[in-house]
Amino acid sequence: MGSPPTQTSTDRPEAPVLDLQEASTVLARLYGIEGELAELPSHIDRNFRVAASSGETYVFKVAYADQPEVLLDLENQAFRCLAKEVPGVAPSLRPDTQGNLAPQVTLDSGQTHRVRLLTWVDGEPLACLADRGPELLRSLGELLGRTCGALSTLPQPPPLPARRWDLSEASWTFNLTPTLLGRLERRAPSTAALDALQRFQLLFAAEVLPILSDLPHGVLHGDANDHNLIVPEPGGVPLVRGVIDFGDVTWGPRVFDVSIACAYAIHGHDRPLEAISQIVAGYHEQAPLTESELAVILPALAMRLVQSVVVSASDGADQESDSYLRISEAPSWQALEVLASVSPRDAFHGLLEACGHPAPADASRSMEAARIQELRERHMGPSLSTSYQRPLHIVRGRGTYLFDQAGGVHLDGVNNVCHLGHAHPGPVAAAHRQAGALNTNTRYLHDEVVRLAERLSGLFPDPLSVCYFVNSGSEAGELALRMARAATGRRGVVCVEGGYHGNTSAMIDISPYKHSGPGGGGPPAWVGTLPLPDTYRGQHTGDGAADAYAAHFRVAHERLKDGGHAPAALFAEALIGCGGQIIPPAGWLAGIYAKARACGAVCVADEVQVGFGRVGTHWWAFEREGVTPDIVTLGKPMGNGHPVAAVVTTSAIARAFDPDMEYFNTFGGNPVSCAVANAVLDVIETEGLRERAHRVGEWIKSELRSVAETTPAMGDVRGVGMYLGIEWVHPGDPPRPDPDGAERVISHLMGRGLLLSVDGPHHNVIKIKPPLSFDMGEAHLLCSAIRRTVGALGFSQ
Repeated sequence: MGSPPTQTSTDRPEAPVLDLQEASTVLARLYGIEGELAELPSHIDRNFRVAASSGETYVFKVAYADQPEVLLDLENQAFRCLAKEVPGVAPSLRPDTQGNLAPQVTLDSGQTHRVRLLTWVDGEPLACLADRGPELLRSLGELLGRTCGALSTLPQPPPLPARRWDLSEASWTFNLTPTLLGRLERRAPSTAALDALQRFQLLFAAEVLPILSDLPHGVLHGDANDHNLIVPEPGGVPLVRGVIDFGDVTWGPRVFDVSIACAYAIHGHDRPLEAISQIVAGYHEQAPLTESELAVILPALAMRLVQSVVVSASDGADQESDSYLRISEAPSWQALEVLASVSPRDAFHGLLEACGHPAPADASRSMEAARIQELRERHMGPSLSTSYQRPLHIVRGRGTYLFDQAGGVHLDGVNNVCHLGHAHPGPVAAAHRQAGALNTNTRYLHDEVVRLAERLSGLFPDPLSVCYFVNSGSEAGELALRMARAATGRRGVVCVEGGYHGNTSAMIDISPYKHSGPGGGGPPAWVGTLPLPDTYRGQHTGDGAADAYAAHFRVAHERLKDGGHAPAALFAEALIGCGGQIIPPAGWLAGIYAKARACGAVCVADEVQVGFGRVGTHWWAFEREGVTPDIVTLGKPMGNGHPVAAVVTTSAIARAFDPDMEYFNTFGGNPVSCAVANAVLDVIETEGLRERAHRVGEWIKSELRSVAETTPAMGDVRGVGMYLGIEWVHPGDPPRPDPDGAERVISHLMGRGLLLSVDGPHHNVIKIKPPLSFDMGEAHLLCSAIRRTVGALGFSQ
């Protein structure tokens, strides 16, 4: 998804300035036609109905000044095409007395405008008919199918300017600024309606934008609303037989025309899926739709409803200032509320059936969530927890989104394991390709492992140049500990309060987050602990905090030494994740590294959570502090969810480890895992994910700090790149942790499709560490949802 486009001048130009008399004069001079004129409703152009003295009826259109020629030309092409291929369903252009289809005229205002004369399409707008039966709706779809088939013969036009009503550009609505959000909250008929708006923004972002370019494209009408669809005068079964107003003609996915028509056709309809199915079935008869196109109809039509209410709020403020724009606002809000109860999966399956496609083979295979929970409790260990009080039943993922069994979409703001995004095609293809060729161990020579070792070591500063491959961050930590002990001949370890390094016994021993938490037995005698370098609520704040925190190393070292456990290693994260997304004061890491080395210990950097460009400015978080560790552990993001991890160290430590017992790992460094890891590196570089993490993460942090200015409970907003935290507190001096408040916030967000979680010793830090494919569109969705949530829960002032 690209960044939401800004509003362009083509959206809100000045309308032409002329009265009926001047319009009549221009019409007579250019076309030789006299008659009675009456102005028609319009947003930008000026349109006049002409009852010519000859008895014919026309529409005289005066375009706004400086309308891009490319838009006028495309509209005129559409008129000519339809007049030839499906005559009578749309207006036809009439040339002036000189043969020009769009002559220029300078008005009394001094502005120059293009004008056109179109034939009148007899009948009344569909909007005037309250009773819209199945035959009428099916005829609507058939008409659009025929016009789509005709317009598909037109070539792709030159690039068009971005316009707010273009569904392909609808991500601009994601930026719900405080002012715009306030207007929407005042105008929405209910909280449920505004919830639905944000839900459907997520659905469009997840289901449509990622495949936009893959959908069949063509020239579109662009605004098949019920005021632009014409039903002949009464005299039989009412059927849609005409379409007018091509001012929004564009190039885009052809399925958008029928989606837009559905959006307006369900206004006031209490059974929207029945109406949608009739329209789509009619369209499919004339212009067959693929399954991929059917899958995007619900999110696309819902996004048109979102556009309708957001444009009205954006342009009209709180005034009834533009009845043309606001005419669809109230019914669009109502339709959003009704659609919110529709399962996206059921809608898709219903459309498949309506168009004669078979239901997906796996449609009935997935178990109900209650059954899955029952089997978990019966056959899996009780210490395996699930997220949220009502666990989610997730069946697939794509990019930054997860999808539940009903087709509901959830924006994943916390899964740093899928570093590139869920089911990224690069690693998936690499795994498929290599698994079909060879998967074995490192006792055989193969290309992928040495290519990965060379590339990975090239991302580290000297003297880090030797790689060992394992299957998880926990295994990497275990191996790093063995190496440190082999290199120093010692056994002790110094770690940091709140740190977490893995789930094995030895890693639990050096992870205060676990051994000092619920069920933990405290640190063993050979482990010393440094205080959490928290400058918000910790022991030391302000100037001098880095030195003050680093000074605690001496105490830990002396205690270990006196107990006969001189430290072999210092294990530390450059950013402490489970400790609460802590960003240590500048100089702290360098300080404890210097003290560790002074006493003969090696420095181990745990980059499992923060490595591979998550901090944005660097590949590895330790680089921010200008230090170089002796051993680095890597994990989670390395395989984008595939179990692959690594240890990177110096040749000196590798040689010291060599006389130790042989190190062999059955699956560590296997060709499939290495192929996946190589693909991950490819994507990080080619898609610029490190740079994106910096750009988007800094914007999110700034936006959240803006929210915090009126939300005292957001005690501290901190982070680097795409590794952020919000500490939730009871305001005061000092502020006190508020884990219940943090839990309320993430539960509220989860109910609205935004997934975050809590961390920290007091479980009061909301962590934000999404896949690095998270872009500005998702950033706007996330921050708008958080802003609205703190208001809804009463946290904002």
